[in-house]
Amino acid sequence: MKAMCLQAEDIYYREYPWYPCPPALHKLFRHTPDIMKAMGHIPLGICSEESLEARIKDIRYIREHSTRKCSWEKSNQGRTLHHFGRYENLEKNIIEMIGKRALLIAWYWKWTWRVLAPLVTAGTLVFSFVTFGRTSYRDYQYNWWAEMIGWVVTFSSIGMVPFFALQSYLRARRRGQNVMMLLRPTAQWGSGILEMIKSADDLESKNKLSFHNRVVDLIAKPDEQQTSAF
Repeated sequence: MKAMCLQAEDIYYREYPWYPCPPALHKLFRHTPDIMKAMGHIPLGICSEESLEARIKDIRYIREHSTRKCSWEKSNQGRTLHHFGRYENLEKNIIEMIGKRALLIAWYWKWTWRVLAPLVTAGTLVFSFVTFGRTSYRDYQYNWWAEMIGWVVTFSSIGMVPFFALQSYLRARRRGQNVMMLLRPTAQWGSGILEMIKSADDLESKNKLSFHNRVVDLIAKPDEQQTSAF
């Protein structure tokens, strides 16, 4: 049983090289024999087609759930840049990623990013400058040049944002392009991502039958080595 699960895991990685195995599915591949042994359920004979279809359906559900969760979390990482754009465009991009519109969470994001986050960020910035003082440790006060080095290190990361923005602006002016084009998404964004998703779905549909047949062969002949080329 353990060898069969490991072979099924190997098939998954070969059939879906473009998508990492979700943690839940990895645990299913790795620990199913131990769980069945502990519960006293030992599989006998060949699994039915209905059981196999249910297992494939569960695997697909885990993959889709993990994809949506990953897309949902990744969209949070760029929330600072979205303050400079329209929230409607951001919401449309989120709907494209997760495939639906969650009303409660959309309402929460809308008021958080439009009202709460700017107020908290501005308040924190003002408070930091108002209460700013020379850096000291007990009775020792650091030199001014040491503080300057600290400020340079602090702004070295975020300073790249206005630097490249100015570089893009000067390049557009030199080429005679409209500067407003720099504030608009490129042709590869939005529709290009949807085309990539459609291409991935087509590839998955082509591999689904092959994946199904290989799992059937593993269950029917668990002791034989699979010599077919992938």
